[in-house]
Amino acid sequence: MRSHAIIALACFGALGLTVPCAAQTATPGAEPPQTVSVAKQSAPQLLAPSQPQEAAGAPAQVQSAPTPPSQAAAPPTEVTIETYATMRPPIPADQVQAAPEPQGEFASVDRLMDWVTNYRSHKNPSRVPAAVHAMQDFGLFADEEKAWFCTGFIAGVLGSNPKDGPRLIPRMFPMPDKEQAVIIRAIVYSGRPDWRELLEKNASRMPLRAR
Repeated sequence: MRSHAIIALACFGALGLTVPCAAQTATPGAEPPQTVSVAKQSAPQLLAPSQPQEAAGAPAQVQSAPTPPSQAAAPPTEVTIETYATMRPPIPADQVQAAPEPQGEFASVDRLMDWVTNYRSHKNPSRVPAAVHAMQDFGLFADEEKAWFCTGFIAGVLGSNPKDGPRLIPRMFPMPDKEQAVIIRAIVYSGRPDWRELLEKNASRMPLRAR
């Protein structure tokens, strides 16, 4: 009895071993099992920055031509400048202005009065118009007493120069209106027979006479 039980257990054990093997064996017409293989990834690599490629051929170096030795600078040559006189047309006599007369002898009132006092000994009628302007500049015409002194002096010069006297009167102008009376009285008191004509000729220079 015991022997029959052992044999039965042995049979069941053998049967259990054969069933899984049969299940794993391929059945006819059945597709073999598909397997998926995954590629093993390699470790990431660090990419270095791309470097510029060297030129295929290095350009040939251009050799500069040797500079010639510097020559000593030549000394500067002197340039002669020639001047030429230019011919100008003659200036008409009526446009020639008389040179300004020196005023040294009329630089002060004292020197002016000395010149007037010594006029009889050193007569110079051409300087009388400049003396008249100096009298006005120093204010002698503004003082009544000095104004009459100047009137007498001018009248004496005009009366003692019958030929040159009329040409001296225009040079005594311009003169302020109020001070023109000195010259007007000098013409009247000069004792010249043509004193009226002299006043008429110089009327445009003496607006005070027309008032």
